[in-house]
Amino acid sequence: MVSPKKVAVLGFDCALTPLVDKHIEEGILPNFAKVFKNGVVCDNCLVPYPTITPPNWTSIATGAWPGTHQVTDFWRHEPGTTPDGAHTHSNFNWDNVEAESIWEAAEKAGKKCVVMNYPTSYNVHKKLKNSVVVGGAALTPGVFMDEDLAAKIMGVERKPGTSFKYSFCSQTMVSTEPYPMGVKVELVDAEGWTNVDDLGDDPLEFSFRHPFTDTVFDPEPTTWHVLVRDPGEGYEDLTLSPSKDFSQAFCTVKNGAWSKAANAVIQLKDGSSKEIRFMVKAIKIEGDASEVTFYVTHALPTDGTYWCHPNQAAARLNKGDNVATNNAGYFNLALGWIDEKTWLEIVSIHYDWLGDTAEALLGEGDWDVFFMHSHPTDYIYHHLMTDLDPNTCASPERYEEAWDIHRELYRRADRYLGRLLDLMDDDTLVILISDHGATPDGPGVNTYRVLNEAGLSYKHKVEDAEWLQSLPANVRGAFRALQETVDTSRSKAIASRACYVNINLKGRDPEGIVEPEDYETVQREIIDAMMTYVHPKTGKRPFALALPKKEAMMMGLWGDQVGDVVYAFWPEYSGQHGNILPTSDYGLSTLKTLCVYYGPKVNVKEGLRLQRVCNIVDVVPTICYMTGWPLPEHAEGAVVYQMMKDPNQRG
Repeated sequence: MVSPKKVAVLGFDCALTPLVDKHIEEGILPNFAKVFKNGVVCDNCLVPYPTITPPNWTSIATGAWPGTHQVTDFWRHEPGTTPDGAHTHSNFNWDNVEAESIWEAAEKAGKKCVVMNYPTSYNVHKKLKNSVVVGGAALTPGVFMDEDLAAKIMGVERKPGTSFKYSFCSQTMVSTEPYPMGVKVELVDAEGWTNVDDLGDDPLEFSFRHPFTDTVFDPEPTTWHVLVRDPGEGYEDLTLSPSKDFSQAFCTVKNGAWSKAANAVIQLKDGSSKEIRFMVKAIKIEGDASEVTFYVTHALPTDGTYWCHPNQAAARLNKGDNVATNNAGYFNLALGWIDEKTWLEIVSIHYDWLGDTAEALLGEGDWDVFFMHSHPTDYIYHHLMTDLDPNTCASPERYEEAWDIHRELYRRADRYLGRLLDLMDDDTLVILISDHGATPDGPGVNTYRVLNEAGLSYKHKVEDAEWLQSLPANVRGAFRALQETVDTSRSKAIASRACYVNINLKGRDPEGIVEPEDYETVQREIIDAMMTYVHPKTGKRPFALALPKKEAMMMGLWGDQVGDVVYAFWPEYSGQHGNILPTSDYGLSTLKTLCVYYGPKVNVKEGLRLQRVCNIVDVVPTICYMTGWPLPEHAEGAVVYQMMKDPNQRG
């Protein structure tokens, strides 16, 4: 039994221990089974509140509560501005983190870290000298969910309602049929193609200008060409090319098939160029060419610009046949571009690219600390949680179908986990972790409406931004709320972000109307309005709690990024997670999180289901205790001694 020589924290967002157990018993998750059965499963691992992505992954990396690191929500309020949605942006920038990470602390001990696709880690590379950071500005590499960060990269002013930005660009849907936010084309007889062995019968073509949607770059207008051929029994394949010279084609794909990864050089308006990498799927090629539809994935610049630090490390990450995918295709599924089968294929590509990337970065053994995150195990619950529960599913048929999809997604996660475990020596401490759980959808609660009915808040109406249509309904509602502006001349209270209400306070807020001496009185008015509110559909009270800010300290919340009132719903209301308490259970699921410690030769017990309550803020202190590495300066969690064979053995 030795102290760990290396540490690997493997993050599967929103992974649910009870459902992993279910699939282990079914025999379909051999790699999860290996870790569960030979490690310590923490059955009562809690997370900070709110139960949402950026704050909780930040807590895992720092060992600090949200009040200390000040990433207190999915969204961040800009201090000194009115705390409504117009002055809020997504929270994926390490520059805003006010606590030291384990990566910074480990480097003090001469350790090398690899941080891969870890939410909010973007810009932590500026504090590291001997480490590699991939992604971190969103849930997949090359995506900037933080509008403020994207605006700074582009050198422009951030505006309310800004959509995601990309390095290099978002995905594209090209079709002879109309798709929302897609590129519509028309087939014509093919002419002028060269170096084609066989044009087949009646070849067709079209050309389109690639939109390079939401790129952070400024590309020249770029036209690509598509050849559609009939080898004799109907049209069945398409060729995508930057010119009508077939020898220069990016790929040729048959109906329903994916291409391998392809590269293209894109000219920029400043005279430079960027090589990008992408894949293509022929979604549908009708035999009579009545419909031709294909999908081009999100593309990354191969030189690592804005997604890999240091940039030169990216040269190792573009060797396989897979590519990074924007949010593993989930928003495309919600938009209706793709069906669930194609979505699972994109999930596989996502996991395979992450696996390729991990092997490239870790394969030679030149690392000490590895933190990674993957998100499909969260997307599955946003998409299917309600269908997975027999009490909320619309039909028995959909219930069975939903579980089949769930199994397939977890099989892909398990295969990816196996690839990671193959990179770990027996003296590596491996921690499987998530940031929260999930519950089925319930009746929605409009916090603004609660405040409005109590005469506390009023809004100006705004039109939805077009890009909102690409988001799932529950996420769309949250982002819509962030665009709305409050009538500050009349509002004493402003609903803010996932779980806060701010008082429109004179002397603090630019257009405040509440006198400082009335602060606590208005807090009580807000809390009374929430706790006495009756939901019109259920006839019951949906709020589980509403607390003054000073009382929220017991939940790990304090500081400028916490609202004046903190609230939460009972788990049968709202959607999956966020403003649902971390101790909540409902139906088949729970907000408690996955947490498993494993290491064949290190000081970890085998086959234990630990029942003591622990928290994800305990991960970093436990790592540092076991390895003897320096503790991050702001760490506040406890050491989970009970998972060790010898709790007195220190690194």
